[in-house]
Amino acid sequence: NFMRFFYQESMRNIYTSIRYLNADKKIKSLMITSAIPAEGKSTINLLFAKTLTELGLKILIVDLDLRKPKIHKRLKLNNFRGISNIITDETIEVKSVIQKVKSVNNLDVITSGIIPPNPTLLLSSKRMRAINLELREMNYDYIIYDVPPIQGLSDSILVGENVDGVILLLSLDSTKKNIIKETLKNIQD
Repeated sequence: NFMRFFYQESMRNIYTSIRYLNADKKIKSLMITSAIPAEGKSTINLLFAKTLTELGLKILIVDLDLRKPKIHKRLKLNNFRGISNIITDETIEVKSVIQKVKSVNNLDVITSGIIPPNPTLLLSSKRMRAINLELREMNYDYIIYDVPPIQGLSDSILVGENVDGVILLLSLDSTKKNIIKETLKNIQD
């Protein structure tokens, strides 16, 4: 299928760019987000992760879209316990909520877990920062965070403070220039 090849090749090009950025500091954690909703960020997260596993890399996706999580649905995983549960209950070990994706070798997922009343509070917590550090020490080549769109919410900005890199998806047909400029400003601040 030509489209599948096109997307895989695009994902490989992104990976090559990331490898070249690795010269000064090891890039291990990435946040893939969009400026506005419905730009396909969860799909791209999964496609990028699968492409990396095909290159022999071990990948962990963490669904930090605590408002409208999609990763568990797309991969047909349960979402009874996930990242929100380990943020709010320190007795739950991080390793206990990691799920293996049976259909893709070397791909693991931490789902969002129970949708909390205040996602921003969880994402800005000391516990979340400690979890990020713990994940970095695990045996993954890359940790990919799926987060909400940047416009209108502070969730992505909070996550962005604790990752090595941000990939911003923009739809050339539907994202207005002023929104792109504002989004880039939010990321850089």
